[in-house]
Amino acid sequence: MNPLHQCFGQWKSWFLLFLGFMLWPEGCVLGQGSVSNVKVVNQTETSVSLSWTPPGDINHETYTYSILMYNGTDIMKNENTSAAETSWIVTELQPGVSYNFTIYTLTTDKVESSRSVSITATTIPSTVSNVKVVNQTETSVSLSWTPPDDINNETYTYRILVYNGTDSMKNESTSAAETSWIVTGLKPRVSYNFTIYTVTRDSVESTGNASITVTTVPSAVSNVKVVNQTETSVSLSWTPPDDINNETYTYRIAVYNGTDIMKNESTSAAETSWIVTGLKPGVSYNFTIYTVTRDSVESTGNASVTVTTVPSAVSNVKVANQTETSVSLSWTPPGDINHETYTYRIAVYNGTDIMKNESTSAAETSWIVTGLKPGVSYNFTIYTVTTDEVESSRSVSITATTIPSAVSNVKVANQTETSVSLSWTPPGDINHETYIYRILVFNGTDIMKNESTSAAETSWIVTGLKPGVSYNFTIYTVTTDEVESSRGVSITATTIPSAVSNVKVANQTETSVSLSWTPPGDINHETYIYRILVFNGTDIMKNESTSAAETSWIVTGLKPGVSYNFTIYTVTTDEVESSRGVSITATTIPSAVSNVKVVNQNETSVSLSWTPPGDINHETYTYRILVYNGTDIMKNESTSAAETSWIVTGLKPGVSYNFTIYTVTTDEVESTGNASFTTTTVPSAVSNVKVVNQNETSVSLSWTPPGDINHETYTYRILVYNGTDIMKNENTSAAETSWIVTGLKPGVSYNFTIYTVTRDRVESTGNASFTTTTVPSAVSNVKVVNQNETSVSLSWTPPGDINHETYTYSILVYNGTDIMKNENTSAAETSWIVTGLKPGVSYNFTIYTVTRDRVESTGNASFTTTTAPNRPQNLTMVLINASQIHLSWMAPDDPRKNMYRYTVTWETQTSVMSNDPVVETFFNITSLDPGTLYNVSVISVIEGVNSVEAQTWAQTAPQTPESLKISNLTNTSVFISWELAGGNMKQLSGFQVKLNTSDGTFARTENIMDPSARNWTLQDLSPGTNYAVNVRSIKTNTPWASPATGEGGQSRRVRSTSNMIETFSPYLTQMILTDPGTVQVVSCTQRYGAYSLQVSWNPPKGFITEIWILVDKEQRVKVDANKTEGEVTGLQPAASYAVSMETVAYDKRAESASIICYTDNTGVIVGSVFGVLLFLALVVLLVYLVFWYRRNKKDPGIPQVTMTNIPSTLRVQNFPSYFQQQAADSDFGFAEEYQQLASVGTTQSRTAAQLQANKPKNRYTNVLPYDHSRVRLQYIGTDPSTDYINANYILGYNSDKEFIATQGPLPDTMGDFWRMVWEQRVGTVVMLTNCTESGKVKCVHYWPLDYTPCTYEDIMVTIVNETILPEWTVRDFHLKHAREVGVRAVRHFHYTVWPDFGVPHNTDTVIRFRDLVREYIDQRKGDGPTVVHCSAGVGRTGTLIALDYLMQQMEKERRIGVYSFVKRMRMNRCLMVQTESQYIFLNKCILDLIQRPTENIYENTMDSLIYENASAIRDLQEVA
Repeated sequence: MNPLHQCFGQWKSWFLLFLGFMLWPEGCVLGQGSVSNVKVVNQTETSVSLSWTPPGDINHETYTYSILMYNGTDIMKNENTSAAETSWIVTELQPGVSYNFTIYTLTTDKVESSRSVSITATTIPSTVSNVKVVNQTETSVSLSWTPPDDINNETYTYRILVYNGTDSMKNESTSAAETSWIVTGLKPRVSYNFTIYTVTRDSVESTGNASITVTTVPSAVSNVKVVNQTETSVSLSWTPPDDINNETYTYRIAVYNGTDIMKNESTSAAETSWIVTGLKPGVSYNFTIYTVTRDSVESTGNASVTVTTVPSAVSNVKVANQTETSVSLSWTPPGDINHETYTYRIAVYNGTDIMKNESTSAAETSWIVTGLKPGVSYNFTIYTVTTDEVESSRSVSITATTIPSAVSNVKVANQTETSVSLSWTPPGDINHETYIYRILVFNGTDIMKNESTSAAETSWIVTGLKPGVSYNFTIYTVTTDEVESSRGVSITATTIPSAVSNVKVANQTETSVSLSWTPPGDINHETYIYRILVFNGTDIMKNESTSAAETSWIVTGLKPGVSYNFTIYTVTTDEVESSRGVSITATTIPSAVSNVKVVNQNETSVSLSWTPPGDINHETYTYRILVYNGTDIMKNESTSAAETSWIVTGLKPGVSYNFTIYTVTTDEVESTGNASFTTTTVPSAVSNVKVVNQNETSVSLSWTPPGDINHETYTYRILVYNGTDIMKNENTSAAETSWIVTGLKPGVSYNFTIYTVTRDRVESTGNASFTTTTVPSAVSNVKVVNQNETSVSLSWTPPGDINHETYTYSILVYNGTDIMKNENTSAAETSWIVTGLKPGVSYNFTIYTVTRDRVESTGNASFTTTTAPNRPQNLTMVLINASQIHLSWMAPDDPRKNMYRYTVTWETQTSVMSNDPVVETFFNITSLDPGTLYNVSVISVIEGVNSVEAQTWAQTAPQTPESLKISNLTNTSVFISWELAGGNMKQLSGFQVKLNTSDGTFARTENIMDPSARNWTLQDLSPGTNYAVNVRSIKTNTPWASPATGEGGQSRRVRSTSNMIETFSPYLTQMILTDPGTVQVVSCTQRYGAYSLQVSWNPPKGFITEIWILVDKEQRVKVDANKTEGEVTGLQPAASYAVSMETVAYDKRAESASIICYTDNTGVIVGSVFGVLLFLALVVLLVYLVFWYRRNKKDPGIPQVTMTNIPSTLRVQNFPSYFQQQAADSDFGFAEEYQQLASVGTTQSRTAAQLQANKPKNRYTNVLPYDHSRVRLQYIGTDPSTDYINANYILGYNSDKEFIATQGPLPDTMGDFWRMVWEQRVGTVVMLTNCTESGKVKCVHYWPLDYTPCTYEDIMVTIVNETILPEWTVRDFHLKHAREVGVRAVRHFHYTVWPDFGVPHNTDTVIRFRDLVREYIDQRKGDGPTVVHCSAGVGRTGTLIALDYLMQQMEKERRIGVYSFVKRMRMNRCLMVQTESQYIFLNKCILDLIQRPTENIYENTMDSLIYENASAIRDLQEVA
């Protein structure tokens, strides 16, 4: 094609692009030349990307270019491009070096252009490292760093950018080679971000940067005051510093007691006061207040104050002593830590005035207040005072009165037997008229009376005294508050004595009478003497006086049988005689009986007989029998006249009685001579006989002795029978009530009989008899025969007792706190199984021997053992790689499962290995052989007891192939080869080759069961198709039979060996593109006008992306790939052309053979001229119409929208008119709106996304998440980059984090994607892209290809159901985390008909898809954010999120704000709603919703197309 035709064609393009603005395009040249417009497109630390405009030569498409690179002195590189390249990347450069690049044009025959074009560019310098904060103050931060290791690093300067969170505060540059810098002029307590850029000598900056965030030190508080103080608290206040962020400050208060920090408390934000509590009274504290920022930076300056807490008050205040002029006080000091330093202030009040105010020395606990007046009441108040004069807020008071003066001139006015009358003169005290008087009566040893007078009395009669007593009367003065004079005034007087009483004849004989009497009850009766006057009826026969204190007297020289009167008078030591005498009459005594005998006796009676006396009157005598028990007269019985025998009844058993018989005359005079003798009654039998204790060879007996009066003197005889013979006859000591019978045999029944025996060997006739059995012997040799999870089998050796064959055994089971079981065996059992126990629990088993009559052994056999724990549950194996397996399990639901440890054993047919027990419920088995089958078991262990094994088979992956190579690639076949590093060939069974298309629509698997194979040919491929060729090793094995018991006899579960186990190595993958199929031109036909040809061809096989018609191999015409004919225009009339077809599949091309075609040869010149003139006329007309329309277009109903008044929201009813206005002039209004969104949010930081470790995780270099809203993953280990994923939180209508917008996962970020879904508790994922679109991979297939579960790092994903519809697919996933419990459900909504960068064909399906998603989200209120992604996660993703928000806003607010919401989204993630067409489509959706409400056409659609993956659900439930 000649240059004129080329220029004409460009004119047509410019017309379409600029709507008639006639511009002559650049590059329309008609001659040869060198390249032009050389630019540096991009530069990195090690490369420079160049671009240029090729020369306008006719053959420029065949040109190559030579790029010569100088570093200033030497040629460093000389590289040649391929044909028709217009850009080149020069690599392997050094950072921070300035290079000169010179470009020469080369023809196909290596002719070089005479003129070259040069450009100079410097590579980007490396970033600094090891940035540290050396020091920080309130207004400055000192930084240091390590410079990069570049060759020119000594010439580098550094730019430090200081950012305060919203604005760049400073932008400072260092001198060359600096490695530290102090940034000054900062504000206190502000968090600054410091970013350091490396800068070369020619001002090229590093793209990577080193950032650090630090907060300046806050200022200290001022004006610290003590607001209040108590015994245990101090209230502080202060003025906060005048820093910009002082409202966010908290304050740390350090409390110091002089030696130690006692408290360290922190306030809430913006507090200016604080109460420090929990202090000790009377202690001096220092309070230091530090200012603390939100990120815990403390002020270096501080404010301190010292204050002493109020001391505690004294307690237990007492009046220790008081006199007429002083009061002595004492008190208990407070329990304060410093109480030994306290002094005390004593304030003395007399009721109206302070009389005294005195202070003690330190540590005093008593004080004497002197100079007081007698009989006056004073109040004493005591205050505690610290060394720094702080007084207790609480005082303690006590009231005391001084002692009054004594009376004078005391006299005895009168006295009788029972009273004394006293009088006195009162004291001369000021208050004596209020005094009463206490008269204290003292008999020489004791106070007899204590009486008080009324006020102002001066006399008193003391009554109720005892006769004949010498009394001392002391009179005390008493104040109104009962304070007595310290001195009393005394006088002594004696009362008249009383007469004797109870005069008796103590004894009498034939010639004398012995008298006795009771002296009067006077206190001094022992000093009295008595005068006895004897009358015979008419005359005084005798007048005798006794010595002092006599109470009896014998009057002799009397005649037998004569009645005499005796009168007795009391006489005091001072010869005062009683006014009344006491008289008695007595007669002389007859003779006594003789020959007294005991006829019979039992427990309660004694029979007596005697001979009467030989007196003349003995026949008239009666006899009195006196029964005496040693201390008391028990009976006094009288017989009839002339009786000579008597039975005494009502006696007590076992008592020794004295029986005395008196002769009694008719006038009741008894003989003094008598017949006396002693005998004992039969004792009672014992009762309540008990066995107190018994063992194998003895029985301890106890009994209740009889209730006899002399039972304490009894002994007891114990008779022991064994059923046929008397075995023992033993006697106790006196008063024993228990006895141990020894020398018996174990387990034998004995009869014991107990007799009571008196001191004089009289035995009870009744007895107490009972039978008991000795304790049997204990068992021996107890063993645990067997134990499992719920039972323990025991055995023992029975004792060697004579009756052991009749024994049963009691087994007591104890769990440490409670008795769990008490079981009894049958007779003669020697083993037992205790069931119903809990697994893994330690039990104590005690075995008692039990006789036939239920006597248990006291010795016992006791031991402790533990039941077997249950096996681990849900043993799960995850194959990590060829040498490592991850096991996880759940602890059994046993009571002590938290104490279990676990032993893992893995064995091959030739070796067994195990680990040390672990407490975790997971374990990584490492250092395994590739492709090897292991029998893996896990047991629970507690206290050395093992559970049954939980087993599984695990086979490691075989060795991975290496160096996959592709060769002989055609449009239908490919030859592949691989290598395998040296190893054991037995560790693999062969190889598997999997072929699948990149979009997942086709997959084929071929197995090569030959371990020695190293190549393979794949045939029957489809031309022009992208395939992934995957090769991996295969290992198959059949499990062997496991023994029923493991090492040491441990039971184990036997596994089935019928299933084949198959494992694979990771895929080794190569992407291939088969050559496109070729087409053959069938015919070409002339078109009317002579400037075009109609070309026809047959369709090619396979897939093609483009079809080109080649004319003379120069002109290329692109046609629709689905068509079989096309038109070539712009040809010359009457010319011949070689026409061929070129098919394109992505970047591969195939050309067919050419045919010769001819154009028409008429009307060439006329048509050309006419066409040009018509074209120019149309251009002028169109330009005029456009300007006229824009100048005159107005809508009176809606205000004109400009960039300064874009409405935040519109009413729903106004939106259609607004839409029409903005859509006019080819959507000119929407285009202006959209242009205003271009820079929204773009200045926000993306530091995390630009870290070197995170760059490979970004699908697109211009779609990076902002730091403030990015989703942060949980760190893995200590790697700080593991929290990164290209995703941002996006606001929704219901919350600020309702959505997560993210990119389509990459092969290396699938694990991060699922980790985010798990950590954020996502229940809904919306996918708006296909995996491959227009031949390009837009998103990796990140979910399982079929119903086989796939594991992504720690998360296993299973497809449960799948619903396929024309526009979308809905999938239900179940997620299981390897290290967490539970299964989560996630629903996957996949919209499949939304083109990249474009919009759907209509709004209806998108609106209905949004309704389906929103309905499900509303059902899952408890889920986390909804994840939405397309390819970049901004265009389609932003459009759907905005549609959801706007539809809710329209429904709930009746307003619409498209522009404002898109703007808000772009503050969280860049480029949300990526293209203008998507922005217009979003507005169109809202318009269609207003004008045509959507119906729910999806009812029952899902139910008919859901296919449940039943086996996957069952397997997942078993894992969970």
